[in-house]
Amino acid sequence: MDFSNSDEADNDKYLLFLLGGEIYGVPLLGVKEVIEFRQAKPVPNMVDYFDGVINLRGEIVGVLDLRRKLGLAAKSSRCQLIFSTRRGTLAATVDAVQSVVSIPGAAIDREPNVESKIEQKYLIGVGTHEDRLITLLDFQNLLTEAQLDQVTDLVG
Repeated sequence: MDFSNSDEADNDKYLLFLLGGEIYGVPLLGVKEVIEFRQAKPVPNMVDYFDGVINLRGEIVGVLDLRRKLGLAAKSSRCQLIFSTRRGTLAATVDAVQSVVSIPGAAIDREPNVESKIEQKYLIGVGTHEDRLITLLDFQNLLTEAQLDQVTDLVG
């Protein structure tokens, strides 16, 4: 799936995916494409949630295991979300992609009063769609500047 031709009407659209049986979402405009799972080539001396690199049509792309980054239990994954960061393209490994939905800003609690294993800086908030609560993640804040530097220096 290629999402690069989205317009401004897509600002409230989120790509929903599964991790450990839970539904998560990311802004659709931040996702370049979804690909089938590709085994990453390991890179030595990287943080534990970094799987390595893949070759995506001639571009070397770093791969994050989103489960490990968020402190969730390991499981087999079936796809990868390709997204842009301030320093280049990365892939996030997830269990499965579910759908694209509209969640207006009014349906998002940006400061939910909950205790979570997921750090607040990774969250946009908790959205409501069809009576379901969806944890909305911010891919742009998943990595610190230093972590982005480390990853992009290797794949750059």
